[in-house]
Amino acid sequence: MEEEKSGEHEAADHLEGILKRAQAGDKESMELIVKYFEDEINRLAKYIKLPREDAVQTLKLELIEYILRKNGDSG
Repeated sequence: MEEEKSGEHEAADHLEGILKRAQAGDKESMELIVKYFEDEINRLAKYIKLPREDAVQTLKLELIEYILRKNGDSG
């Protein structure tokens, strides 16, 4: 049980590191985050009244802008 919590903590630290690097402008980290959410983005794109590719690109752009806006924010 303790190992499981330790593994979760390591994963959270790893994700936090990726997020901080993305906020600092690291393109590879940003691509990892976008790729992580790709299935969800594709699912949500179905509900946007735009051509599919436009909807996907809009959602990706919103995600990237959100991450960059949160740079330095506390919440």
